[in-house]
Amino acid sequence: MAAWLADDIKRFMPAEQRKNWKGYQHSQLQQSLAYFEKRPQEAFLLLKEGWDTSDGSSYWNNWVMNSFSENNRFEKFYENYLMKRVKYFSELAENIKQHTHNTKFLRKFIKQQMPADLFPKRHYILKDLETEKNKVLSKPLVFSRGLFDSNPTFIKGVKVTENPELFAEWYSYGYKTEHTFQHFYGWERDYNELLDNELQKGNSFAKNSIHYSRESQLDLIKLKQDLKIKKIKIQDLFLKRIAEKLFENVFNYTTTLSLDEFYMTQEERAEKERIALAQSQREEGDKSSNIIKDNFIWSKTIAFESQQIYELAIKLKDLGKFNRFLLDHKVLTLLSYDQNKIWNKEQLERELSIGENSYEVIRREKLFKEIQNLELQTLSNWSWDGINHPREFEMEDQKNARHPNFKMYLVNGILRKNTNFYKEGEDFWLESLKENDFKTLPSEILETKSEMVQLLFLVIMIRNQFAHNQLPKVQLYNFIRKNYPEIQNNTAAELYLNLIKLAVQKLKENS
Repeated sequence: MAAWLADDIKRFMPAEQRKNWKGYQHSQLQQSLAYFEKRPQEAFLLLKEGWDTSDGSSYWNNWVMNSFSENNRFEKFYENYLMKRVKYFSELAENIKQHTHNTKFLRKFIKQQMPADLFPKRHYILKDLETEKNKVLSKPLVFSRGLFDSNPTFIKGVKVTENPELFAEWYSYGYKTEHTFQHFYGWERDYNELLDNELQKGNSFAKNSIHYSRESQLDLIKLKQDLKIKKIKIQDLFLKRIAEKLFENVFNYTTTLSLDEFYMTQEERAEKERIALAQSQREEGDKSSNIIKDNFIWSKTIAFESQQIYELAIKLKDLGKFNRFLLDHKVLTLLSYDQNKIWNKEQLERELSIGENSYEVIRREKLFKEIQNLELQTLSNWSWDGINHPREFEMEDQKNARHPNFKMYLVNGILRKNTNFYKEGEDFWLESLKENDFKTLPSEILETKSEMVQLLFLVIMIRNQFAHNQLPKVQLYNFIRKNYPEIQNNTAAELYLNLIKLAVQKLKENS
């Protein structure tokens, strides 16, 4: 109501005052109208600073200003204002009708009896529907008071801190005592400098017509300033809630941020820098836990928990990266191997990339060397001229071009040379398998094959998966764990490496 009233009064201001009317003055007018009951003269005095109320040439000067001077109760003032407003517009409409047929007199009347731009032309010109629709959609939505909560935000004589249930929930939320805020809100406040600055402005407060003592003026400044700070604290609280909701929408993970961690003094930041520098100069072999340098908001850490993942401390700025890491196909496959196991970030990284027997190290330095040695041994045991690659170890592609093929190395170079390795037809079965069959073959089918055929299948499957930077599917992982319990391993990659070593050893023993 105060906002509409302030806007409406502004329509009737003298042109010069409206031209120089500042945003902060308009905000003050709205506030003065909102607290009319407590300070009935404040809005009137604010308007009088630039509004010549003694000018009788403009009819509206009288009824606007008289509405203030005649009433000290807001309801009576508002009713009086609206009644005089209706009367003014009714008389204005009647006079316009009388001068409708005389343009000259009509313009003269409008100039004398209407404030400039009382009816802005742009408000009364209809544009095409699409333009009007886009204009409406481009403006923020303003909802009526009480739309989300019918309880009020002000009850005369009742404090929200003592009876929070009587007030709108969103309003009383900001006054709950369990909230924590930035540390600087608790620092001691000195209002003397603020008072001195206020006294130099030359406004009604500085003139001190009521002759307040300096102590009383200081109390008043303190009250006003503390209210401003309280509003900002509540804004911080709701901004924190908005940040948490945005965080959840972006990262698909709920978190609770703490306002008391959002600010550090220069001394606190310097101490963080010192600790970080000392940690970077640790001696070799120092296995003390890492200290995260969290001297700005995105370096703050949160606990992350999701199904099989629990990470005690992960930086806010790294959460998106960590989420993408968890969607990596190797991570998803690794988690499927044991769905009851809980992993943290360091364990996953040691398993897949940075550990001595991690997937990356074994893939890059060990496993393919075993495969190459097996190929070389197979080729050495085959009769060939040393120049032309044996056709038996090749396959044709879709363009009928022939290429060396690891599966054919094992089928023709090992399996068919040792008929005791397989039952009838198993060699053709293994040869007929497509690349995707090695990924998806049910373990029940593999169980029906001869031991050496199973081993060769697993060697081909592991080689193919590692060549494509992948891990074997869970059913084949479980098959290996079940049928080769003698294999010792610390990581999944080491299991596959040792399976290949076991296969090579059995091939040598049985050939």
